[in-house]
Amino acid sequence: MNTDILKRLISVAAIVSFSVTGTAFAEENKISDSVLYYGQIENIISDNDGNISSLRMSSEAYGEYVMHLSDETAFIDSGKKTASDPKTLTKGEDVYVFHSAMIMESYPPQTAAYAVVRNIPQDIGCAKYMKVDFVEKKDGVVNITADNENIKIIADKDTTFSDYGSDNNVTADDIQKDSRIAVWHNSNSKAVEHIMLISETDKSVTRGGFIQALYKSAGSPNFAKKAVFSDVKGGTDVSKAVSWAAEKGIAHGIGNGVFGTDEPITLEQAVTILWRYCGSPILMDYTGLTQYTDAEDISDYCIKAMLWANEKGMLDKDTDVLNPNGVITSKTSEKLINSAENK
Repeated sequence: MNTDILKRLISVAAIVSFSVTGTAFAEENKISDSVLYYGQIENIISDNDGNISSLRMSSEAYGEYVMHLSDETAFIDSGKKTASDPKTLTKGEDVYVFHSAMIMESYPPQTAAYAVVRNIPQDIGCAKYMKVDFVEKKDGVVNITADNENIKIIADKDTTFSDYGSDNNVTADDIQKDSRIAVWHNSNSKAVEHIMLISETDKSVTRGGFIQALYKSAGSPNFAKKAVFSDVKGGTDVSKAVSWAAEKGIAHGIGNGVFGTDEPITLEQAVTILWRYCGSPILMDYTGLTQYTDAEDISDYCIKAMLWANEKGMLDKDTDVLNPNGVITSKTSEKLINSAENK
């Protein structure tokens, strides 16, 4: 076996052992939140809009994989302890990928990438990605349990912190349950050397972005006729999603031959699209929207959809303000689509 590959495999084994030795160890034998893969980038796949969407990987140890990227994928320069620009990825580059344990059984297998780690040293000092389960602070020491309780790490006064992709000041107090972090560990120290907080992105969602997300969730079905809108470029991913939605009567334009692709989408608009997607169901019994003090702000054409969504538990029950005309964020968009798919 090639000496460099052997060193890499030893490095991978050392990183895997991070979960059972040193400052972190396996508390219980549970399924990990993320799985480590080491390999070489064989191909960089972009969508029709020119954005990097997937990496086709090869590895002597793990075989071929397709790693799907998203806005939530973190790109980390391990050597510099900084964020890395995915546009600089190159074919033939060796990287670590921390990916979802949920793997599509295809050839090659496909999965979602949580973090791509570059500029990797051949030792256990490489960055490790994990999601925090809970944090305990006592006597100046921070005990962090992560990766579905499989990993425990310690941060002390010598541990440094940073924020992914920004110069924002980060302290141990910013590490909370469900935080995503990258951890650097020096084997000569009991505590970890550095923790990078991967701040969650919760951006506002456009009409085009919402339709694309729904189209993808529906399995990217075929459609018979291409929809024509002046603000939708043909042959792009958003064009396919909009054409499908228009054909199914799920979403229409905003007038004058414009779809409003880049217009922000409001809660009532998103719910109405999902209501149509689910067949525009009419329920016999509605609990109403009296809980919400601003229910009268709902547009007339959205009332049935909002009543349906409330009945199905898709709206926030922990507030008395609905804000139907407020722009939704990516997290709300994902929650609504997942809720609709399960109704």
